[in-house]
Order: sequence, then structure tokens, then C-alpha cells
Amino acid sequence: MFVNCNDEGIPFVKARVRCGISDVLNNPVPGELNKLLPFALDDDDEVPFGVQFSVFDCGGFGIGVCVSHKIADALSLFTFLKTWAAVCRGGPRSSIVLPELVSAELFPPKTMLGFEPRNGVSTKRIVTKDSFSVHQK
Repeated sequence: MFVNCNDEGIPFVKARVRCGISDVLNNPVPGELNKLLPFALDDDDEVPFGVQFSVFDCGGFGIGVCVSHKIADALSLFTFLKTWAAVCRGGPRSSIVLPELVSAELFPPKTMLGFEPRNGVSTKRIVTKDSFSVHQK
């Protein structure tokens, strides 16, 4: 397996795992499974996306992915991973799943009865007990 990493873009980590992949699958230890990820799960504020390629002693490998919810939801991540796998397999373009951007059709915006946006600007001054003022538009 060859991975061409040119150090541009997202963090990409290569790791060697000193056990077989069956050891991890048959006896998973939650704290140890986190070592198969490119960074700690609560570090997504610093790094929005990362990939770790882990090679096991048996020759098997795993790909760990961390993504901040700020840039992708679960469906977007899974669509990306399926597309990435299809491109790597070199199959026909028809095997690539394109996202369906139809959420606005499935969940149209609600009409808010009684809501009328204001067009004018008001300079009415409101004073509170905390001695600060708010200018209402």
C-alpha cells in the first residue's frame, strides 16, 4: 500500500499497530481504539479534519477519520468516505455516489404568520437598571 502525502491540506498520520487487526476487532478496548484516530475526539476545534492510516502486524490496515461537526454532518462524512473509496478502487464513474442536495425540498421553510420585517430605523432609547442603553431598530 502506497500513500502519496505531500503535506498540503489536512493532517494525515501513518501509524504502526503492534497487534493483529483481529485482536482489535475481537477484544476492543475503548481507550485503545482512540489511538486509531488522528487526534483526540475533543480536539476538533483546533483541527477540523484529519485522517490516520494504521497498519497492523498482520498486514491489515484501518483508516481512522475525525471531522468537526462544523464542516460536515454524519451523512456528508459517509458520502465523502464512500466517494473516496470508489475513486481509490478505480471503478466506473457511475459507482461514485453524488450528494443529493434536496433538503430544502424535503423540509421547506415554514411561513411565519404574524412576522413582518421592519423597514425603517428607530432611534428610540431604552434604559435598563444595569445602566446601559440599547438602540432598537
